[in-house]
Amino acid sequence: MGVSPNKEIKNDTIIDGNLVIADTIQLHDSQFYSVQLKSDLEKKYYFWLRKRVRDVWPYVRTAVREYNAVMDTVNTMDRRRDKRKFIKQRQKTLGDQFEAQLKNMSISRGQILTKLIHKETNKTTYDIIKELRGGVSAFLYNTAGGAYDIDLKQTFDPNRTREDLYIIVILQKDIADGILQPIYDDNE
Repeated sequence: MGVSPNKEIKNDTIIDGNLVIADTIQLHDSQFYSVQLKSDLEKKYYFWLRKRVRDVWPYVRTAVREYNAVMDTVNTMDRRRDKRKFIKQRQKTLGDQFEAQLKNMSISRGQILTKLIHKETNKTTYDIIKELRGGVSAFLYNTAGGAYDIDLKQTFDPNRTREDLYIIVILQKDIADGILQPIYDDNE
């Protein structure tokens, strides 16, 4: 399923019996996934899922970028009161901007959104809410999400879940093809 090369390529030369290291290129871990769709049902599900991933990806990008920006700003603040005030102000601004779209989002898109936020931040949506707004808020949001079959503690693991494997393949292919933009794009 996944291949994880972690190699260092060196362009070494031996001059007069001495080893001279000319260039070193450090390659980061990367995993490439693929799926083989055997039945018509798998193909239909893949295309159905691809549509939903493409629909929620702009929200994932915005959420992850905003979370990182908020955390960068909050980490420079000394007073807890200033941190809370800033977080509340950003939540209100984003709520005004996205609340209607998120309320009208389908359950399946909401489930994919929480998985992709975990994939990109390595934190569940529940953990992010708890970190920014506190445990009571996280509990209340998770309870409200549960009424709509959305688990804010949901994780992303393509090595265990077939749906997550499909999602990662969709993302890798669509980002490589330029259909979706990476979270941080140099052109923005």
